[in-house]
Amino acid sequence: MNTKTAFWGLLVTVFLFTAVPSLFLIEKGREYYRLLWGAGPSALRPSHTERVPPPKAGEDTLPDIQFVEFSLVAPDAKSVELAADFNRWRPESLPLEQEEGGRWQVIVPLPPGEYHYAFRVDGAWVRDPDAEGKGKRGGREASIRRVTAP
Repeated sequence: MNTKTAFWGLLVTVFLFTAVPSLFLIEKGREYYRLLWGAGPSALRPSHTERVPPPKAGEDTLPDIQFVEFSLVAPDAKSVELAADFNRWRPESLPLEQEEGGRWQVIVPLPPGEYHYAFRVDGAWVRDPDAEGKGKRGGREASIRRVTAP
Protein backbone atom coordinates (compact mmCIF):
# COMPACT_ATOMS: atom_id res chain seq x y z
CA MET A 1 0.00 0.00 0.00
CA ASN A 2 1.45 3.28 -0.90
CA THR A 3 1.57 6.22 1.51
CA LYS A 4 -0.57 8.44 -0.67
CA THR A 5 -3.49 5.97 -0.59
CA ALA A 6 -3.07 5.48 3.17
CA PHE A 7 -3.10 9.24 3.68
CA TRP A 8 -6.31 9.72 1.68
CA GLY A 9 -7.94 6.73 3.40
CA LEU A 10 -7.09 8.19 6.81
CA LEU A 11 -8.35 11.62 5.73
CA VAL A 12 -11.70 10.22 4.51
CA THR A 13 -12.09 8.19 7.72
CA VAL A 14 -11.42 11.24 9.92
CA PHE A 15 -13.84 13.31 7.84
CA LEU A 16 -16.62 10.72 8.20
CA PHE A 17 -16.08 10.39 11.94
CA THR A 18 -16.37 14.16 12.39
CA ALA A 19 -19.10 14.93 9.83
CA VAL A 20 -21.71 12.32 10.77
CA PRO A 21 -22.00 13.25 14.49
CA SER A 22 -22.03 16.94 13.50
CA LEU A 23 -25.17 16.37 11.43
CA PHE A 24 -26.93 14.93 14.48
CA LEU A 25 -25.77 17.83 16.66
CA ILE A 26 -27.01 20.38 14.11
CA GLU A 27 -30.46 18.76 14.03
CA LYS A 28 -30.63 18.68 17.84
CA GLY A 29 -29.65 22.37 17.88
CA ARG A 30 -32.49 23.19 15.48
CA GLU A 31 -34.98 21.34 17.69
CA TYR A 32 -33.73 23.27 20.72
CA TYR A 33 -34.16 26.65 19.01
CA ARG A 34 -37.63 25.70 17.74
CA LEU A 35 -38.55 24.94 21.35
CA LEU A 36 -37.12 28.25 22.57
CA TRP A 37 -38.89 30.38 19.95
CA GLY A 38 -42.24 28.59 20.12
CA ALA A 39 -42.24 27.00 16.67
CA GLY A 40 -42.57 23.54 18.16
CA PRO A 41 -45.58 21.98 19.85
CA SER A 42 -46.32 23.24 23.33
CA ALA A 43 -48.29 21.67 26.14
CA LEU A 44 -48.91 24.99 27.89
CA ARG A 45 -51.17 27.71 26.55
CA PRO A 46 -50.52 31.03 28.30
CA SER A 47 -53.46 33.16 29.33
CA HIS A 48 -53.00 36.34 31.30
CA THR A 49 -54.21 39.89 31.74
CA GLU A 50 -51.92 42.05 29.64
CA ARG A 51 -52.87 45.48 30.88
CA VAL A 52 -53.80 46.60 34.37
CA PRO A 53 -54.90 50.20 34.98
CA PRO A 54 -52.27 52.24 36.85
CA PRO A 55 -52.94 52.78 40.57
CA LYS A 56 -54.44 56.11 41.64
CA ALA A 57 -52.61 58.39 44.07
CA GLY A 58 -53.04 57.24 47.67
CA GLU A 59 -54.19 53.74 46.72
CA ASP A 60 -52.46 50.52 47.62
CA THR A 61 -50.22 49.31 44.84
CA LEU A 62 -51.88 45.89 44.89
CA PRO A 63 -55.53 46.17 43.83
CA ASP A 64 -58.24 43.80 44.98
CA ILE A 65 -58.58 41.29 42.19
CA GLN A 66 -62.10 40.14 41.36
CA PHE A 67 -62.91 37.06 39.31
CA VAL A 68 -65.32 38.35 36.68
CA GLU A 69 -67.43 36.01 34.56
CA PHE A 70 -68.13 36.96 30.97
CA SER A 71 -70.82 34.84 29.33
CA LEU A 72 -72.98 34.79 26.23
CA VAL A 73 -75.77 32.48 25.08
CA ALA A 74 -75.09 31.46 21.48
CA PRO A 75 -76.28 27.88 20.94
CA ASP A 76 -75.39 27.73 17.22
CA ALA A 77 -71.91 29.24 17.58
CA LYS A 78 -68.78 27.27 16.73
CA SER A 79 -66.43 29.62 18.60
CA VAL A 80 -66.82 32.61 20.92
CA GLU A 81 -63.93 34.85 21.96
CA LEU A 82 -63.65 37.88 24.25
CA ALA A 83 -61.85 41.07 23.23
CA ALA A 84 -61.49 43.93 25.70
CA ASP A 85 -59.35 46.73 27.10
CA PHE A 86 -57.55 44.25 29.35
CA ASN A 87 -56.31 42.01 26.50
CA ARG A 88 -55.60 44.80 23.97
CA TRP A 89 -58.63 43.80 21.91
CA ARG A 90 -57.05 40.52 20.84
CA PRO A 91 -59.90 38.00 20.94
CA GLU A 92 -57.69 35.00 20.21
CA SER A 93 -56.14 35.36 23.67
CA LEU A 94 -59.46 34.73 25.51
CA PRO A 95 -61.60 32.00 23.96
CA LEU A 96 -64.79 31.14 25.85
CA GLU A 97 -65.66 27.57 26.77
CA GLN A 98 -69.02 26.13 25.80
CA GLU A 99 -71.27 25.02 28.64
CA GLU A 100 -74.65 23.28 28.58
CA GLY A 101 -77.51 24.90 26.69
CA GLY A 102 -75.31 26.87 24.29
CA ARG A 103 -73.93 29.12 27.01
CA TRP A 104 -70.32 30.23 26.55
CA GLN A 105 -68.24 31.57 29.45
CA VAL A 106 -64.80 32.62 30.62
CA ILE A 107 -63.66 33.90 34.03
CA VAL A 108 -61.07 36.69 34.06
CA PRO A 109 -59.21 38.09 37.10
CA LEU A 110 -59.53 41.90 37.02
CA PRO A 111 -58.83 44.80 39.37
CA PRO A 112 -61.64 47.30 40.03
CA GLY A 113 -62.32 49.59 37.10
CA GLU A 114 -64.45 50.13 34.02
CA TYR A 115 -63.80 47.92 31.01
CA HIS A 116 -65.04 48.00 27.43
CA TYR A 117 -65.46 44.61 25.77
CA ALA A 118 -67.15 42.73 22.93
CA PHE A 119 -67.56 39.11 21.89
CA ARG A 120 -66.45 37.69 18.56
CA VAL A 121 -68.90 34.93 17.59
CA ASP A 122 -67.73 32.90 14.59
CA GLY A 123 -65.79 35.94 13.37
CA ALA A 124 -68.62 38.50 13.82
CA TRP A 125 -68.50 41.14 16.56
CA VAL A 126 -71.38 41.01 19.06
CA ARG A 127 -72.16 43.19 22.08
CA ASP A 128 -73.21 41.59 25.34
CA PRO A 129 -77.03 41.83 25.56
CA ASP A 130 -76.80 41.70 29.39
CA ALA A 131 -74.14 44.42 29.68
CA GLU A 132 -74.33 47.18 32.29
CA GLY A 133 -73.67 49.80 29.64
CA LYS A 134 -72.92 50.37 25.98
CA GLY A 135 -70.29 52.49 24.30
CA LYS A 136 -67.73 52.64 21.52
CA ARG A 137 -64.08 51.73 21.59
CA GLY A 138 -61.83 52.11 18.55
CA GLY A 139 -64.81 52.71 16.25
CA ARG A 140 -66.44 49.46 17.35
CA GLU A 141 -69.64 49.01 19.35
CA ALA A 142 -68.70 47.74 22.80
CA SER A 143 -70.27 46.72 26.08
CA ILE A 144 -69.20 48.18 29.42
CA ARG A 145 -68.52 46.22 32.61
CA ARG A 146 -67.76 47.91 35.92
CA VAL A 147 -65.75 45.90 38.44
CA THR A 148 -65.99 47.12 42.03
CA ALA A 149 -63.99 46.24 45.12
CA PRO A 150 -65.72 43.96 47.62
